[in-house]
Amino acid sequence: MLPTRSAPPTIHRMNRGAGLGVLLIACLWQSHAKGQSEPVETPNPAPIVPQLAVAVGAVAGYSYGHRCSPAASDVVDCTNASLPVGFRAAVRWRFSEAWAIGAFAGIDWLKGGPGDNPITWQTLQPAGRYYLGEADGAQTWLEAGIGVVKAKDTLPAYLGPNGTALPAPQLTTWGPAGSLAFGRDFELVRHWGVAPELRLQAYGLSRDERSATYGPQTMVLVGFSVIGFGFYR
Repeated sequence: MLPTRSAPPTIHRMNRGAGLGVLLIACLWQSHAKGQSEPVETPNPAPIVPQLAVAVGAVAGYSYGHRCSPAASDVVDCTNASLPVGFRAAVRWRFSEAWAIGAFAGIDWLKGGPGDNPITWQTLQPAGRYYLGEADGAQTWLEAGIGVVKAKDTLPAYLGPNGTALPAPQLTTWGPAGSLAFGRDFELVRHWGVAPELRLQAYGLSRDERSATYGPQTMVLVGFSVIGFGFYR
């Protein structure tokens, strides 16, 4: 019987090295396959929302409410309806994704007032705004405001005793004001956008004199504004 000889140590080391190599390749392949089958979920980035908004725009619409003004020394004209046009300027600070606070100022001209004399209504109202849906570049909103209104009537000029024309006097009437609005902001490019709106506005004017008579006024207005955005977060 021939004696058996064991394999040299070099061959044992080569076998162990080959086994470890195969095991390492198998582990790497399994890790790669697991990474492909289970994609890593990345959280959605927070929305970039402008905190500051400054808007300037125009409005036009329909006004209903009783008012009278003298058209001449012995004639008084009264009307219940007008077609006002005007301008609005507003500033707002958006302190959360859903809420903003600010204020707006406006002036309205009433064409063809009693006696064809110019009439202006000026208002200043702090306002709060609620944004519907998720924060985005185009977003719908609801707004409510409350403040004051000043109605300024230019009365007809009269001839004095010596036949000279007297300056046309102006009469000012103050009252409370409120508004509700529905609109949508469209951010066209970063820092700039536009906003159409529908606004219901009420003026609590009250005056009953020979020079002028006012009752409460209600306006339905359509507006369009250009907006500047800033302080993105």
